[in-house]
Amino acid sequence: MSAATGTTAAAGSPPAAGIVPGGGPLPRLLYVGDQPVESTVASATWFHRLLSAYPADRLRIIESNLALSRPDRRLPGVEYGVIRTGIPALRNTRFHVPHFEWAFRLAPTHGWQLRRVLREFRPDAILSIAHLSSWRTAAAVARRQGLPLHLVVHDDVLRMSSTGVARHAEVEAAFAAVYRQAASRLCISPLMEERFRARYGVRGDVLPPIRGPQATAGGGSPPPGERRSLVFAYTGSIYNRGHQGDLRPLALTLGERGHRLFIAGPLQQKDLATFGLDLPNVSTTGFIPDEDFHGTLRRDVDVLVVPMSFDPRHATDVQFSFPSKIADYTAVGLPLLVWGPAACSAVRWARDHGSCAEVIDDPSTGSLAAAVGRLEDPHHRRRLGTAAMTAGDLTFTREGVTETFHAILRRDPGSA
Repeated sequence: MSAATGTTAAAGSPPAAGIVPGGGPLPRLLYVGDQPVESTVASATWFHRLLSAYPADRLRIIESNLALSRPDRRLPGVEYGVIRTGIPALRNTRFHVPHFEWAFRLAPTHGWQLRRVLREFRPDAILSIAHLSSWRTAAAVARRQGLPLHLVVHDDVLRMSSTGVARHAEVEAAFAAVYRQAASRLCISPLMEERFRARYGVRGDVLPPIRGPQATAGGGSPPPGERRSLVFAYTGSIYNRGHQGDLRPLALTLGERGHRLFIAGPLQQKDLATFGLDLPNVSTTGFIPDEDFHGTLRRDVDVLVVPMSFDPRHATDVQFSFPSKIADYTAVGLPLLVWGPAACSAVRWARDHGSCAEVIDDPSTGSLAAAVGRLEDPHHRRRLGTAAMTAGDLTFTREGVTETFHAILRRDPGSA
């Protein structure tokens, strides 16, 4: 039996019918990728939310053994399986570069592990994400089976590849071929779609971050608190410095003005010292579940922060990728503090939507301190929170993003 046949179904509601509002039956969709589909953070949560409205009997999830979801965080009623694409123990060792290069080259040959799921599930289309190497497996299977490939792109593949410089051209050539092969190319931001269109000569679609199921809980902006010591919150991972800026100068600036920084995500209290965040005004906790996210932030937080890296080495990442946390932040009704280069996606989004955030586009802590000072005015916070919610309603609603995705899947592959 192949590795992909050991499927498990998460407990939950029974499979939905194949006919959904807005059109005929959706294709039988097989996901093959190196991002888990689970309710946690970043792309994993994006997939979980995007596919949560998909008919469970028309969806199958095959994850790489390098990034497996936790059963209690999976889509209810959907069958999950696994293919073996590498050796997990080598990913975070000094052997990670040769391990990736080995896995990348072998990726197109892993399709044999999908033979049984292809025979039993009989997919109409394949979905993948350009992350690590399983997108090459998905593309090879789609090509051999004559199936449309729907390719999600959230990051710069070359930077995420972890390969040596000598192999960059190989990765670039492989990605270019798969990007052109795809029936749809689902980019996280307009700037990313424009960049890849210019580079590869084919159009893509923009499928932005999607809000969580509790996004509308509680109505409008919460009343601004009158407390002197404000709580600024950052949610998500802080390990990927290619997207997220350095939280230490932010924490120090807040401490000088008597404010606190709260971090919600995979970082534990004992890990704060690793990032220079073992400071008296910094605290952290684990993930906030979707069902508690908005209520917790509305109750305990005054400002939500979106820091982006000023490091020139990360310029491509912060310009073309997009921090998915903004989708959830704008549903809370709290003000946003966006700190990043003028060309980065978060700053450009905030400015494209008027005065919906306190924006700082230079790395000086003096400018940051001035912005924090403005946010000490409760009426200013209330205005920004309301404006952020309005801006988010135009872009990140579950209904809007899901309808766009379903329309793309139903589209004639020849029209892409």
